[in-house]
Amino acid sequence: MGERGDCRTRLILHAQLSGRILRSAQRHGRRTSQVYYDHHDGNIYDTVNKFDYGAATDRGARITVVVAPNDSNKVHVWLSGDDFNTSSQNLMYEPPDAHTYSRTVQDFFVPSFDRHIGSAAIQFDHQMEANLALTSLTSYFTSYNRGVTDFFKMPVPIDLLDQNVDTGSIARSFGSHRPAVRTWTGSSGRSSRAQECDLGRRQ
Repeated sequence: MGERGDCRTRLILHAQLSGRILRSAQRHGRRTSQVYYDHHDGNIYDTVNKFDYGAATDRGARITVVVAPNDSNKVHVWLSGDDFNTSSQNLMYEPPDAHTYSRTVQDFFVPSFDRHIGSAAIQFDHQMEANLALTSLTSYFTSYNRGVTDFFKMPVPIDLLDQNVDTGSIARSFGSHRPAVRTWTGSSGRSSRAQECDLGRRQ
């Protein structure tokens, strides 16, 4: 069983930076940063719109910072974001038979999928004594998703399908721990989700 395809062009870039960000004798900190970019062209040709479907771009960044203002306190911060978009939303087509392979479609509506993700977290560690520390952690996450597809996979302007999903959550926790035992004493959180699906004709 095999499949043939041609993405023609693919570009992948990645960079990372790490090192100290504070030089004070009383404080120290470290930072790690990552940036990435990935793109490739499409390989499914639409005979109605006259271009190739399937191109995709994924890009984002991650940042980690650790700061210790003194021997008793330490702060961790994590930030990340991702942006992904493609014209290959729901490219699932039924072939005429088990022996036919085609790289062309006849959609009227151009499929697409866009996703944006962001997250952040901050953690505080406080050393109360040699064998007892307190930790507080707060995190946040959000995602935005927009999908468009041609529902019946036919060149008719009546079957546009929008699929939208948005999510978000925030969580907080705090507790104490000893070298061999970690005990969380409290936590709270909240999340939300919105989903929409609409089949019809775009005005």
